[in-house]
Amino acid sequence: MHSTKTKKSNSHFQRPVGILSDFWRYVSVGVGAVLTDFTVFILLTHGGGLHPVMANTVSRPLGGLVSFTANRHWTFRGRGKAALHVQFVRFWIVWGLSFMLTEALIWIFHDGFHWSPVISKLGAEGMAGLFNFLMQRHWTFR
Repeated sequence: MHSTKTKKSNSHFQRPVGILSDFWRYVSVGVGAVLTDFTVFILLTHGGGLHPVMANTVSRPLGGLVSFTANRHWTFRGRGKAALHVQFVRFWIVWGLSFMLTEALIWIFHDGFHWSPVISKLGAEGMAGLFNFLMQRHWTFR
């Protein structure tokens, strides 16, 4: 009986293998979300002539929807105790913080350093990735 209580109270702590498994599933989902995001981003900047910051305001939420759905059902397998609507709100809070970070970084990289739109977005998304994984794993889908 005591071991069950210990197991339940520490259920959010997993062996490093569990964390690595989650991380690789998260990365796999991220590839799909990024492909969605970047495809729309490139179409809007190169095809539509939008400024990269404006294009990002359209493309990134689409990638976010892909990410939420796949991470909830596959990466973190709905193991959290929070209801769907709570996880959805948490996801978009984390997403919003990450979005503000990427917008600022794209602006710095593109307008400040004069990097291309795609390289600016790659740099920004890469920097936001670890923050997103940790927040999604330890808060959103808990």
